[in-house]
Amino acid sequence: MSTNTIYDIAVIGTGLMGSAATRHLSKSGLKVLAIGAPEPTLTPEKHDGVFASHYDSGRLTHEASTSHLWAELAKRSLDIYRDLEAETHLDFYDEVGCLYIASKEKIAPYVEVCEARGIGFEQIDIQRRFPTMGAFEGLEGWLEPNNAGHINPRRMLKAQLKSAKANGATLKADTVT
Repeated sequence: MSTNTIYDIAVIGTGLMGSAATRHLSKSGLKVLAIGAPEPTLTPEKHDGVFASHYDSGRLTHEASTSHLWAELAKRSLDIYRDLEAETHLDFYDEVGCLYIASKEKIAPYVEVCEARGIGFEQIDIQRRFPTMGAFEGLEGWLEPNNAGHINPRRMLKAQLKSAKANGATLKADTVT
């Protein structure tokens, strides 16, 4: 005889969005079941299962944006990275800054949002600072030195799911059809 467990909510998919949803829902005290395809163990060329966008190992993360909303959402994410790393003992965020190189017209909306929000964002002389990178005629360089860098999405996903499990979530490695 089997015992059926009743969950408050089921999260289908344990990729970047599903793992975050599972973590936040489990922290709120809900009884959560998360079902998602297991991480591939083969190289991408040999993997024939579900493919997800987080199977790479690097993503830029930064607060600078052309939109106040996206800048705020990015800030909220950046604000929890270190806590999640400490909680799970899984490092996934490298705060190394972010360099933007674009024409004055393309960079202007970023500068406007950064100035309005107080985001540290400084103009740099890219030709002088990076002389071996080639010609930058007509382009400007702007550096966001803090609260920016890159994450390893696969390690972040592991951290999210580890936290969710510690908060009582049930994780099931399976493909939903």
